[in-house]
Amino acid sequence: MRKKCAVLLISVIVAALLSSCGSMKESRLFMMDTVIDLKVYGEKASECVSEMEDVLSDIDRNLSAYREDGELYQINLGKKIKAGEHLRSAVSMALLYKEKTDGAFSPMLGRVIDLWGIGEKNYIPTEKEIEEALIPSLKADVAISGDEISINPTARLNLGAIAKGYASDTEITAEELKELCDRFKVRVKEV
Repeated sequence: MRKKCAVLLISVIVAALLSSCGSMKESRLFMMDTVIDLKVYGEKASECVSEMEDVLSDIDRNLSAYREDGELYQINLGKKIKAGEHLRSAVSMALLYKEKTDGAFSPMLGRVIDLWGIGEKNYIPTEKEIEEALIPSLKADVAISGDEISINPTARLNLGAIAKGYASDTEITAEELKELCDRFKVRVKEV
Protein backbone atom coordinates (compact mmCIF):
# COMPACT_ATOMS: atom_id res chain seq x y z
CA MET A 1 0.00 0.00 0.00
CA ARG A 2 1.29 3.44 -0.86
CA LYS A 3 1.66 5.67 2.16
CA LYS A 4 0.52 9.24 2.08
CA CYS A 5 3.34 11.67 1.51
CA ALA A 6 1.92 14.14 3.93
CA VAL A 7 3.11 13.79 7.48
CA LEU A 8 0.58 14.37 10.18
CA LEU A 9 2.22 15.78 13.25
CA ILE A 10 0.18 16.09 16.38
CA SER A 11 2.03 17.36 19.40
CA VAL A 12 0.44 17.11 22.77
CA ILE A 13 2.25 18.76 25.65
CA VAL A 14 1.00 18.64 29.20
CA ALA A 15 3.20 20.11 31.91
CA ALA A 16 3.18 19.99 35.64
CA LEU A 17 5.99 22.50 35.98
CA LEU A 18 8.25 21.75 38.89
CA SER A 19 11.56 23.39 39.72
CA SER A 20 13.71 20.48 38.50
CA CYS A 21 13.29 18.18 35.53
CA GLY A 22 14.74 15.06 37.18
CA SER A 23 15.47 12.15 34.85
CA MET A 24 14.25 11.69 31.30
CA LYS A 25 12.90 8.59 29.55
CA GLU A 26 12.09 8.22 25.86
CA SER A 27 10.16 5.54 24.01
CA ARG A 28 9.21 5.00 20.36
CA LEU A 29 6.15 2.88 19.60
CA PHE A 30 4.50 1.79 16.37
CA MET A 31 0.73 1.52 16.73
CA MET A 32 -2.23 2.30 14.45
CA ASP A 33 0.22 2.43 11.49
CA THR A 34 1.79 5.39 13.24
CA VAL A 35 5.07 6.22 14.96
CA ILE A 36 4.51 7.51 18.48
CA ASP A 37 7.38 9.17 20.35
CA LEU A 38 7.08 9.60 24.10
CA LYS A 39 9.44 11.82 26.10
CA VAL A 40 8.96 12.05 29.86
CA TYR A 41 10.81 14.06 32.52
CA GLY A 42 10.71 13.42 36.24
CA GLU A 43 11.92 11.13 38.99
CA LYS A 44 9.37 8.49 37.95
CA ALA A 45 9.90 8.93 34.20
CA SER A 46 10.31 5.19 33.52
CA GLU A 47 7.11 4.38 35.43
CA CYS A 48 5.24 7.11 33.56
CA VAL A 49 6.44 5.88 30.14
CA SER A 50 5.44 2.34 31.05
CA GLU A 51 1.94 3.50 32.06
CA MET A 52 1.56 5.57 28.87
CA GLU A 53 2.66 2.60 26.74
CA ASP A 54 0.07 0.39 28.46
CA VAL A 55 -2.73 2.92 27.85
CA LEU A 56 -1.77 3.44 24.20
CA SER A 57 -1.54 -0.32 23.69
CA ASP A 58 -5.02 -0.75 25.16
CA ILE A 59 -6.40 1.95 22.85
CA ASP A 60 -4.66 0.42 19.82
CA ARG A 61 -6.04 -3.05 20.60
CA ASN A 62 -9.60 -2.11 21.49
CA LEU A 63 -10.29 0.63 18.91
CA SER A 64 -9.02 -1.43 15.97
CA ALA A 65 -11.57 -3.02 13.68
CA TYR A 66 -8.92 -5.55 12.58
CA ARG A 67 -7.29 -6.86 15.77
CA GLU A 68 -8.96 -10.13 16.75
CA ASP A 69 -7.99 -9.63 20.40
CA GLY A 70 -9.80 -6.27 20.57
CA GLU A 71 -13.23 -5.20 21.71
CA LEU A 72 -14.27 -3.45 18.48
CA TYR A 73 -13.43 -6.55 16.44
CA GLN A 74 -15.71 -8.62 18.71
CA ILE A 75 -18.54 -6.09 18.35
CA ASN A 76 -18.19 -6.25 14.56
CA LEU A 77 -18.68 -10.02 14.79
CA GLY A 78 -22.12 -9.27 16.23
CA LYS A 79 -21.25 -9.93 19.85
CA LYS A 80 -22.73 -7.76 22.58
CA ILE A 81 -19.82 -7.08 24.90
CA LYS A 82 -18.95 -5.07 27.96
CA ALA A 83 -16.70 -2.43 26.47
CA GLY A 84 -13.84 -0.72 28.25
CA GLU A 85 -13.67 2.98 28.95
CA HIS A 86 -11.66 3.85 25.83
CA LEU A 87 -13.99 2.11 23.39
CA ARG A 88 -17.10 3.55 25.02
CA SER A 89 -15.61 7.06 24.94
CA ALA A 90 -14.41 6.78 21.34
CA VAL A 91 -17.74 5.39 20.09
CA SER A 92 -19.63 8.12 21.96
CA MET A 93 -17.32 10.74 20.44
CA ALA A 94 -17.81 9.28 16.94
CA LEU A 95 -21.60 9.29 17.35
CA LEU A 96 -21.45 12.91 18.50
CA TYR A 97 -19.47 13.83 15.35
CA LYS A 98 -22.02 11.95 13.26
CA GLU A 99 -24.82 13.99 14.84
CA LYS A 100 -22.95 17.31 14.55
CA THR A 101 -22.22 16.70 10.84
CA ASP A 102 -25.75 15.50 10.06
CA GLY A 103 -24.32 12.12 9.09
CA ALA A 104 -21.51 13.42 6.83
CA PHE A 105 -19.15 11.65 9.23
CA SER A 106 -20.13 8.13 10.20
CA PRO A 107 -18.26 5.50 12.18
CA MET A 108 -20.60 2.92 10.62
CA LEU A 109 -18.85 2.81 7.23
CA GLY A 110 -16.63 -0.16 8.08
CA ARG A 111 -18.07 -2.29 5.26
CA VAL A 112 -17.29 0.47 2.75
CA ILE A 113 -13.78 1.05 4.13
CA ASP A 114 -13.04 -2.69 4.00
CA LEU A 115 -13.55 -2.68 0.22
CA TRP A 116 -10.19 -0.95 -0.27
CA GLY A 117 -8.41 -3.66 1.76
CA ILE A 118 -6.35 -1.05 3.59
CA GLY A 119 -3.15 -2.63 4.83
CA GLU A 120 -3.81 -5.87 2.94
CA LYS A 121 -4.25 -5.25 -0.76
CA ASN A 122 -4.15 -2.43 -3.26
CA TYR A 123 -7.69 -2.39 -4.63
CA ILE A 124 -10.05 0.25 -5.93
CA PRO A 125 -13.65 -0.96 -5.63
CA THR A 126 -16.21 -0.43 -8.35
CA GLU A 127 -19.05 2.03 -7.95
CA LYS A 128 -21.47 -0.91 -7.67
CA GLU A 129 -19.41 -2.50 -4.86
CA ILE A 130 -19.36 0.80 -2.98
CA GLU A 131 -23.10 1.29 -3.40
CA GLU A 132 -23.83 -2.27 -2.23
CA ALA A 133 -21.74 -1.74 0.90
CA LEU A 134 -22.97 1.81 1.50
CA ILE A 135 -26.71 1.19 1.55
CA PRO A 136 -26.74 -1.14 4.61
CA SER A 137 -24.05 1.00 6.29
CA LEU A 138 -26.27 4.08 6.14
CA LYS A 139 -29.07 2.16 7.86
CA ALA A 140 -26.71 0.74 10.49
CA ASP A 141 -27.03 1.65 14.11
CA VAL A 142 -24.99 1.27 17.27
CA ALA A 143 -26.41 0.99 20.78
CA ILE A 144 -24.63 1.92 24.00
CA SER A 145 -26.28 0.83 27.21
CA GLY A 146 -24.17 1.33 30.29
CA ASP A 147 -20.89 -0.42 29.50
CA GLU A 148 -22.38 -2.59 26.72
CA ILE A 149 -22.08 -1.76 23.03
CA SER A 150 -23.83 -3.57 20.24
CA ILE A 151 -24.50 -2.99 16.54
CA ASN A 152 -27.11 -4.32 14.18
CA PRO A 153 -26.08 -7.12 11.80
CA THR A 154 -25.73 -4.84 8.76
CA ALA A 155 -23.18 -2.67 10.53
CA ARG A 156 -19.43 -2.70 10.73
CA LEU A 157 -18.04 -0.05 13.06
CA ASN A 158 -14.70 1.56 12.15
CA LEU A 159 -13.05 4.17 14.38
CA GLY A 160 -9.98 4.71 12.19
CA ALA A 161 -10.98 8.31 11.47
CA ILE A 162 -10.77 9.30 15.13
CA ALA A 163 -8.58 6.70 16.88
CA LYS A 164 -5.26 8.55 16.53
CA GLY A 165 -6.71 11.83 17.70
CA TYR A 166 -8.43 10.06 20.57
CA ALA A 167 -5.15 8.38 21.57
CA SER A 168 -3.27 11.71 21.37
CA ASP A 169 -5.84 13.38 23.61
CA THR A 170 -6.01 10.57 26.17
CA GLU A 171 -2.95 11.05 28.32
CA ILE A 172 -4.03 8.49 30.94
CA THR A 173 -5.56 11.26 33.04
CA ALA A 174 -3.97 14.55 33.98
CA GLU A 175 -4.08 13.63 37.67
CA GLU A 176 -2.38 10.25 37.16
CA LEU A 177 0.36 11.88 35.12
CA LYS A 178 0.94 14.63 37.66
CA GLU A 179 1.57 11.93 40.24
CA LEU A 180 4.11 10.18 37.99
CA CYS A 181 5.91 12.77 35.89
CA ASP A 182 7.14 16.32 36.05
CA ARG A 183 6.60 16.88 32.30
CA PHE A 184 5.88 14.75 29.28
CA LYS A 185 5.51 15.07 25.55
CA VAL A 186 3.77 12.79 23.07
CA ARG A 187 4.45 13.17 19.36
CA VAL A 188 2.38 11.23 16.85
CA LYS A 189 3.49 11.05 13.20
CA GLU A 190 1.69 9.30 10.38
CA VAL A 191 4.29 7.99 7.96
